[in-house]
Amino acid sequence: MQITNLSIERLNENSWLCTPRNSSLKVTEWVRGLTTHSPEWLRDCVMVANSVMLVTQDEFDPWQIRRSIAQTFSLIGTQAQPIRHHYLTIDTEYALDLEEVLEHVAMDAKALYETLRHIEFVVSANGFAPGFSYLSGLPKSLHLQRKATPRMAVPAGSFAIASEYAAIYPKVSPGGWYLLGHCEQTLFDVMQHPPSFLQLGDTVHFDFVGRHA
Repeated sequence: MQITNLSIERLNENSWLCTPRNSSLKVTEWVRGLTTHSPEWLRDCVMVANSVMLVTQDEFDPWQIRRSIAQTFSLIGTQAQPIRHHYLTIDTEYALDLEEVLEHVAMDAKALYETLRHIEFVVSANGFAPGFSYLSGLPKSLHLQRKATPRMAVPAGSFAIASEYAAIYPKVSPGGWYLLGHCEQTLFDVMQHPPSFLQLGDTVHFDFVGRHA
Protein backbone atom coordinates (compact mmCIF):
# COMPACT_ATOMS: atom_id res chain seq x y z
CA MET A 1 0.00 0.00 0.00
CA GLN A 2 1.47 3.34 -0.98
CA ILE A 3 1.15 5.68 1.96
CA THR A 4 -0.12 8.47 -0.32
CA ASN A 5 -3.15 6.29 -1.16
CA LEU A 6 -4.36 6.31 2.43
CA SER A 7 -6.91 8.75 3.83
CA ILE A 8 -6.36 9.41 7.56
CA GLU A 9 -9.09 11.12 9.59
CA ARG A 10 -8.55 12.12 13.20
CA LEU A 11 -11.38 10.90 15.46
CA ASN A 12 -10.02 12.18 18.79
CA GLU A 13 -6.68 12.79 20.50
CA ASN A 14 -5.48 9.21 20.16
CA SER A 15 -7.74 7.65 17.51
CA TRP A 16 -7.47 7.72 13.72
CA LEU A 17 -9.65 6.30 10.94
CA CYS A 18 -7.59 5.05 8.01
CA THR A 19 -9.28 4.32 4.67
CA PRO A 20 -7.54 3.38 1.39
CA ARG A 21 -8.52 5.62 -1.50
CA ASN A 22 -8.14 2.60 -3.79
CA SER A 23 -10.68 -0.06 -2.78
CA SER A 24 -8.53 -2.83 -4.28
CA LEU A 25 -5.88 -2.39 -1.58
CA LYS A 26 -5.94 -5.37 0.79
CA VAL A 27 -6.53 -3.83 4.18
CA THR A 28 -6.65 -7.28 5.80
CA GLU A 29 -2.98 -7.80 4.94
CA TRP A 30 -2.02 -4.56 6.65
CA VAL A 31 -4.10 -5.36 9.74
CA ARG A 32 -2.61 -8.85 9.95
CA GLY A 33 0.82 -7.29 9.83
CA LEU A 34 -0.08 -4.81 12.56
CA THR A 35 -1.53 -7.45 14.86
CA THR A 36 1.28 -9.95 14.25
CA HIS A 37 4.06 -7.41 14.82
CA SER A 38 2.39 -4.66 16.86
CA PRO A 39 4.44 -1.44 16.99
CA GLU A 40 5.00 0.12 20.41
CA TRP A 41 2.74 3.06 19.61
CA LEU A 42 -0.33 0.90 18.87
CA ARG A 43 -2.91 0.34 21.62
CA ASP A 44 -5.71 -1.11 19.49
CA CYS A 45 -6.57 -1.82 15.86
CA VAL A 46 -10.18 -2.32 14.73
CA MET A 47 -11.13 -3.14 11.14
CA VAL A 48 -14.62 -2.57 9.77
CA ALA A 49 -15.31 -3.16 6.07
CA ASN A 50 -12.49 -1.32 4.24
CA SER A 51 -11.45 1.05 7.02
CA VAL A 52 -9.27 0.65 10.09
CA MET A 53 -9.43 2.56 13.37
CA LEU A 54 -6.07 2.91 15.09
CA VAL A 55 -5.80 3.80 18.77
CA THR A 56 -2.32 5.05 19.65
CA GLN A 57 -0.38 5.10 22.92
CA ASP A 58 0.65 8.73 22.50
CA GLU A 59 -0.48 11.55 20.29
CA PHE A 60 0.64 10.86 16.73
CA ASP A 61 0.52 12.97 13.62
CA PRO A 62 -0.65 11.53 10.27
CA TRP A 63 2.84 11.35 8.79
CA GLN A 64 4.11 9.28 11.70
CA ILE A 65 1.26 6.86 11.08
CA ARG A 66 2.00 6.77 7.34
CA ARG A 67 5.67 5.94 7.99
CA SER A 68 4.69 3.20 10.42
CA ILE A 69 2.26 1.76 7.87
CA ALA A 70 4.99 1.67 5.25
CA GLN A 71 7.29 -0.15 7.69
CA THR A 72 4.55 -2.66 8.51
CA PHE A 73 3.96 -3.40 4.83
CA SER A 74 7.65 -4.07 4.33
CA LEU A 75 7.18 -7.10 6.60
CA ILE A 76 4.13 -8.49 4.80
CA GLY A 77 4.83 -11.67 2.90
CA THR A 78 7.89 -12.55 4.99
CA GLN A 79 6.93 -12.27 8.65
CA ALA A 80 3.16 -11.87 8.80
CA GLN A 81 1.07 -14.69 10.20
CA PRO A 82 0.11 -17.08 7.36
CA ILE A 83 -3.48 -17.17 6.17
CA ARG A 84 -5.38 -20.20 7.45
CA HIS A 85 -8.12 -22.10 5.61
CA HIS A 86 -11.08 -23.47 7.56
CA TYR A 87 -13.82 -25.98 6.70
CA LEU A 88 -16.87 -25.82 8.94
CA THR A 89 -20.04 -27.92 8.95
CA ILE A 90 -23.48 -26.32 9.26
CA ASP A 91 -26.57 -28.30 10.26
CA THR A 92 -29.55 -26.94 8.30
CA GLU A 93 -32.03 -28.54 10.72
CA TYR A 94 -31.75 -25.28 12.68
CA ALA A 95 -32.43 -22.94 9.74
CA LEU A 96 -35.00 -20.85 11.62
CA ASP A 97 -35.27 -18.20 8.90
CA LEU A 98 -35.00 -20.41 5.82
CA GLU A 99 -38.56 -19.84 4.59
CA GLU A 100 -38.22 -16.07 5.01
CA VAL A 101 -34.94 -16.06 3.08
CA LEU A 102 -36.42 -18.15 0.26
CA GLU A 103 -39.17 -15.55 -0.12
CA HIS A 104 -36.50 -12.98 -1.07
CA VAL A 105 -34.17 -15.03 -3.29
CA ALA A 106 -34.92 -16.67 -6.62
CA MET A 107 -33.97 -20.23 -5.64
CA ASP A 108 -35.11 -23.16 -3.56
CA ALA A 109 -33.41 -24.47 -0.39
CA LYS A 110 -31.19 -26.95 -2.23
CA ALA A 111 -29.93 -24.27 -4.61
CA LEU A 112 -29.40 -21.79 -1.76
CA TYR A 113 -27.17 -24.14 0.20
CA GLU A 114 -25.37 -25.29 -2.92
CA THR A 115 -24.54 -21.63 -3.67
CA LEU A 116 -23.27 -21.07 -0.13
CA ARG A 117 -21.24 -24.29 -0.27
CA HIS A 118 -19.20 -23.05 -3.24
CA ILE A 119 -18.28 -19.65 -1.76
CA GLU A 120 -14.83 -19.00 -0.34
CA PHE A 121 -15.62 -16.62 2.50
CA VAL A 122 -12.96 -14.30 3.90
CA VAL A 123 -12.81 -12.98 7.46
CA SER A 124 -12.94 -9.25 6.75
CA ALA A 125 -13.64 -7.91 10.26
CA ASN A 126 -14.08 -8.96 13.87
CA GLY A 127 -16.48 -7.01 16.04
CA PHE A 128 -20.02 -6.53 17.39
CA ALA A 129 -19.24 -9.17 20.06
CA PRO A 130 -16.08 -11.08 21.06
CA GLY A 131 -15.47 -13.77 18.47
CA PHE A 132 -18.05 -12.46 16.00
CA SER A 133 -16.42 -12.54 12.56
CA TYR A 134 -17.81 -10.82 9.47
CA LEU A 135 -17.33 -13.14 6.50
CA SER A 136 -17.36 -11.43 3.12
CA GLY A 137 -18.09 -13.21 -0.15
CA LEU A 138 -21.87 -13.37 -0.46
CA PRO A 139 -23.08 -12.71 -4.03
CA LYS A 140 -25.42 -9.76 -4.49
CA SER A 141 -28.31 -12.15 -5.08
CA LEU A 142 -28.09 -13.08 -1.38
CA HIS A 143 -27.70 -9.57 0.04
CA LEU A 144 -30.63 -9.09 2.44
CA GLN A 145 -31.43 -6.18 4.71
CA ARG A 146 -31.35 -7.09 8.39
CA LYS A 147 -34.60 -8.21 9.94
CA ALA A 148 -36.94 -5.36 10.89
CA THR A 149 -37.42 -6.90 14.35
CA PRO A 150 -34.23 -8.45 15.76
CA ARG A 151 -34.33 -11.49 18.01
CA MET A 152 -33.57 -10.85 21.65
CA ALA A 153 -31.55 -14.08 21.87
CA VAL A 154 -29.90 -15.74 18.87
CA PRO A 155 -28.68 -19.24 19.80
CA ALA A 156 -24.90 -19.69 20.08
CA GLY A 157 -23.41 -21.28 16.96
CA SER A 158 -26.09 -19.92 14.62
CA PHE A 159 -24.96 -19.50 11.01
CA ALA A 160 -26.54 -16.36 9.57
CA ILE A 161 -26.48 -13.92 6.67
CA ALA A 162 -27.31 -10.21 6.40
CA SER A 163 -26.30 -7.43 4.04
CA GLU A 164 -23.12 -8.62 2.25
CA TYR A 165 -21.87 -10.82 5.10
CA ALA A 166 -22.24 -14.25 6.66
CA ALA A 167 -21.36 -14.98 10.28
CA ILE A 168 -21.58 -17.48 13.12
CA TYR A 169 -22.82 -16.16 16.46
CA PRO A 170 -20.18 -17.22 19.02
CA LYS A 171 -22.55 -16.94 21.98
CA VAL A 172 -26.19 -16.18 22.77
CA SER A 173 -26.85 -12.53 21.90
CA PRO A 174 -29.43 -10.25 20.29
CA GLY A 175 -29.29 -10.13 16.51
CA GLY A 176 -31.19 -9.29 13.35
CA TRP A 177 -29.50 -11.62 10.86
CA TYR A 178 -31.24 -14.48 9.04
CA LEU A 179 -30.49 -17.85 10.62
CA LEU A 180 -29.74 -20.64 8.15
CA GLY A 181 -28.19 -23.34 10.33
CA HIS A 182 -26.00 -24.20 13.29
CA CYS A 183 -22.26 -24.85 13.75
CA GLU A 184 -21.11 -27.10 16.59
CA GLN A 185 -17.48 -25.91 16.59
CA THR A 186 -16.46 -23.44 19.30
CA LEU A 187 -15.17 -20.28 17.62
CA PHE A 188 -14.34 -18.21 20.71
CA ASP A 189 -12.58 -19.37 23.88
CA VAL A 190 -11.01 -16.89 26.32
CA MET A 191 -8.65 -19.64 27.49
CA GLN A 192 -7.08 -19.92 24.02
CA HIS A 193 -4.56 -17.61 22.37
CA PRO A 194 -5.82 -15.95 20.33
CA PRO A 195 -9.33 -16.43 21.76
CA SER A 196 -10.99 -16.04 18.33
CA PHE A 197 -10.66 -19.12 16.13
CA LEU A 198 -11.18 -17.05 12.96
CA GLN A 199 -8.58 -14.36 12.28
CA LEU A 200 -8.57 -11.51 9.76
CA GLY A 201 -7.81 -12.72 6.25
CA ASP A 202 -8.58 -16.39 7.00
CA THR A 203 -10.75 -18.18 4.45
CA VAL A 204 -13.78 -20.27 5.36
CA HIS A 205 -15.67 -22.92 3.38
CA PHE A 206 -18.93 -24.37 4.65
CA ASP A 207 -20.41 -27.80 4.20
CA PHE A 208 -24.16 -28.04 4.79
CA VAL A 209 -25.86 -31.14 6.16
CA GLY A 210 -29.40 -31.99 7.25
CA ARG A 211 -32.75 -32.23 5.55
CA HIS A 212 -32.59 -28.84 3.80
CA ALA A 213 -29.11 -29.26 2.25
